[in-house]
Amino acid sequence: MATESHGSSPAAWTGVGIILLASALICLGIIVANPWMWGAGVAGIVIGVAAWVGLQRAGYGEHSPRADKPAEETATSAGAENDPGRKRGPADGHADRAAGDGGATSAGATSH
Repeated sequence: MATESHGSSPAAWTGVGIILLASALICLGIIVANPWMWGAGVAGIVIGVAAWVGLQRAGYGEHSPRADKPAEETATSAGAENDPGRKRGPADGHADRAAGDGGATSAGATSH
């Protein structure tokens, strides 16, 4: 069964938080009839979207390894894909090596 994320990533939380605060600033600016508050809120929305996209491109998006791992773990595994001693699995396109026996068994197979 696949896990669902619903966009819960550092990039999404940061972008939505900034946009939410900017929207509140727009509402407050309209209520008190202050055009600079409204303009600052619109600029805040642009900044929030830019932060979201920038963080996502920097590797903090929904499908990023950085979104699921602590910072120190990400830093230590940065060169793991070039490590000759690293075991390769299905994510690397080496499904037969993941089983450890050359692919003789699979998830649905039984051994005799």
